[in-house]
Amino acid sequence: MKIFYWVTLLCAAAAITLSAAQTTGGAASTVAAASASDTAAIDTSDTALKASMEEAAASFMRRYGVVSADSLERMLRSDYMLCTGDSSRISRERLFRWRSQVDSTIMHGNYSEMFRMFVTTTGIKAHEVRPCEPIVFYERVNRQIHETDSIISAQRAAREKAREDSMRVVNELRRLRANPADILGIPAGMSRPAVQTILARNRIRTTSAARHLQAERVMFDSLVVTIAFYFDEEDIYTGYEVETTAMNADQLDTTVRGWANQLARAYEKRLGPPSSRSRVSFRDIRQGRLSITTRWEKGESRPRVLVGLATHNHLYYAKVMVSY
Repeated sequence: MKIFYWVTLLCAAAAITLSAAQTTGGAASTVAAASASDTAAIDTSDTALKASMEEAAASFMRRYGVVSADSLERMLRSDYMLCTGDSSRISRERLFRWRSQVDSTIMHGNYSEMFRMFVTTTGIKAHEVRPCEPIVFYERVNRQIHETDSIISAQRAAREKAREDSMRVVNELRRLRANPADILGIPAGMSRPAVQTILARNRIRTTSAARHLQAERVMFDSLVVTIAFYFDEEDIYTGYEVETTAMNADQLDTTVRGWANQLARAYEKRLGPPSSRSRVSFRDIRQGRLSITTRWEKGESRPRVLVGLATHNHLYYAKVMVSY
């Protein structure tokens, strides 16, 4: 153990002894003189560390004589790589500072408890343990405990948020009145967060804008549609729009009109006969407005519902507009 302690002290002075060994070829007296010269050249703001480096080098030289600094550095780098998992070639100063921190923990920290925990947990024999291994092991255990605590806290927070979201939806559904024109079971007057919760639970992908939520690829009456949910200044749900896939003009009569009729029939089942029906020609369809084919005017128990055809960038699609 004493040998290890002196080798440990030498780690901070390896830069000194390496330079001295290269200069003298191994004379002990010359090494001691060169050590003082080289120590002065080490760039460090920690004067206490510099002094300890000089003292460690001198003490080691007096007790054990000349040791190959290259071999010592290789040993320290091996320890560093095995203990930290970092195989990069760090600077000598950084290497010595790392070893100095290890030594400080051994001499002044709770090292005996770390060592006991390491040997008990791993089953490695005490004499086979590298000095840095218990320290690294203890740090990893503490980091894992912290990470586990963080995960548990995040999960607890997520569960609490989910519970709060559920209670918001339940309370709002109790307060609000359902309407036959409602889509996805979302009544008018619901708050934006409650609408988002319902959509998320239905695994519907949404994008958010200032005044609406856009739900992509929603199945409605066997059609895959896009739904935009609109909100007022207080983020209260006031209506929605449904749009089918946009098609080229040559598919307007063969496909798009059929979708518009299918949507109209779906709302007729919900709301009863429409207030009016209209025939829309190709020339009637203009960009920026809905060309209405079927209309339900707003009544006591129903919102205003418009079904029709629309165009954008020379593509045509069926559309529904619902205003509560």
